[in-house]
Amino acid sequence: MQLKRCLNVVLVREYCSLSHIGLDLGSDDEMLLVENTTSIPWIIYKDCHQLGIIDPGELLVFHICKHGWLNVRPINTKDSVEYLVLSLNYFVNLVYIYKRYIGKGVEIYEMRAT
Repeated sequence: MQLKRCLNVVLVREYCSLSHIGLDLGSDDEMLLVENTTSIPWIIYKDCHQLGIIDPGELLVFHICKHGWLNVRPINTKDSVEYLVLSLNYFVNLVYIYKRYIGKGVEIYEMRAT
């Protein structure tokens, strides 16, 4: 991410095909919070770009263009989870990664947007 600040104008070049210019008025349209409520770390991807690693119990903040896909993959686990995928749009502000029990002895990992 490249960020240049000149007076109150911000030029942001993200993973979008075009740069965009906007006033720095404290808007959080491009802010995405991701919270890991599981006991395992995950690698976070936006489309095919790796954004980072989120540890158990951690909350990360990203400033990204909210279109495309958010993918997460567990790190060094023997669970049968490969990828969790979520479609992004400007209404998505907070994403939870969590474990859910759907039956006796059956656990699944899910990703939910709010």
